[in-house]
Amino acid sequence: MAALSLSALLAAGLGLTACRQDATEITGAKTPGDTTSTGGNSGGGGPVQRATLTVTVGVAPEDTALARTLGLAGGVLPGAEVTIARQGTASSRQTATADAAGVVTFGQLLPGVYSVSVQRSLTAAEVARLGAENADVTAFGGGGEVLVEAPAASGRVEAVLGRRGSLVISEVYEYAPPTAQFGGHPYGTFVELVNNADTVVYLDGKVLAKGLPQLNLDFPNHPCADPKYRMDTRGLWTGEMWQLPGSGRQYPLAPGKAVVLATDAMDHRVFNPGLLDLSRADFEFLGTAEDVDNPFAPNIPSLAGTRGSGGHGPDFRFAPQVVFIAEPVDVATLPQDRLGLTDLPFWRYPRERLIDVYAEGVAPGTSTLYPECVPLVHPIYDRQRAPLGDYTSSGSVRRRVFAVQADGRVVLQHTRTSARDFERVPTPTPGQVP
Repeated sequence: MAALSLSALLAAGLGLTACRQDATEITGAKTPGDTTSTGGNSGGGGPVQRATLTVTVGVAPEDTALARTLGLAGGVLPGAEVTIARQGTASSRQTATADAAGVVTFGQLLPGVYSVSVQRSLTAAEVARLGAENADVTAFGGGGEVLVEAPAASGRVEAVLGRRGSLVISEVYEYAPPTAQFGGHPYGTFVELVNNADTVVYLDGKVLAKGLPQLNLDFPNHPCADPKYRMDTRGLWTGEMWQLPGSGRQYPLAPGKAVVLATDAMDHRVFNPGLLDLSRADFEFLGTAEDVDNPFAPNIPSLAGTRGSGGHGPDFRFAPQVVFIAEPVDVATLPQDRLGLTDLPFWRYPRERLIDVYAEGVAPGTSTLYPECVPLVHPIYDRQRAPLGDYTSSGSVRRRVFAVQADGRVVLQHTRTSARDFERVPTPTPGQVP
């Protein structure tokens, strides 16, 4: 079989097409700069030509049978909430609801590349119609990118059914303000995990890893146009892995409860009053000998790869980034490469061992040295990155609430679409489920 071009791979994975008079594949694999000119198409100083975007929300083929059970026939998703945003701008966000044919139209758009995300939550009655074996289904979700040019463009987004999952990434705190010691304090960050299931989850041996930053940006020596590693369907490539302690059942996590994994479990307010007191974190990452150890927070040692920022642990400051939780593996059995990027080894973490994936793009207005690659990972892992990364913001990135059960326990949203599942909130809440 001939190898697919990247544009074909994007079209097949995201189900999106762009057009002027007719449909053509999206081309390009990176977020372009804003090239809109007040000169319009002729460059003669006239008004900018506006465009219309028509989006059809479809159901992914693997979920069409369940969709029919819900009365959603024809492979489309009526009633879905569709949100668009022109990449690189914070004020272009628009939301509308798909009609009975699963179609929604946006008008008067500036030309550019638009992120499109969709969601349709299920009611309790709808979940009940799917039967006990599908009681963990929560919502349809999906997303992608579409090139909008005057006078008109169209695209199709295929949504997948999300399930609650078990252990999920619930919050990422990446604030790194300047201090007297550092231009940006990278050690006061944390990742929070929540048990989103109805049974106990044991944290023992679970692995937190970060995707390769070299794959997230359009570096000259490894451009976005080369999808060999970034779009690998066999697993996610990583250069740092951290393994939680425990021999099997030492660290149970009850349903609906959260744990905080701190870069450094200490009171960071001594460095900057805007930072957090993480001295009571449930775990802390253990770096090099220079990393001060809190004896009351069990250590998360490095399983393989870099020891993180300054030898203290993972650095969650810089978007775009991919963070994932996984079941343990024997690192010696993992495929390894050096990718031609650095002298450090990298490993492919197997897809079947992944538990949860968070893909984060840069927030609108946040600059990067190089354009970010789109998408960050293959859609089988995450349907669309969340454009929320901004380490200069004192807020936090938190998973949205899907429902509150009769006993008061919160169920978090998990559609495998980071753009729909996460939001930025002004106040971090380490250890607290909203």
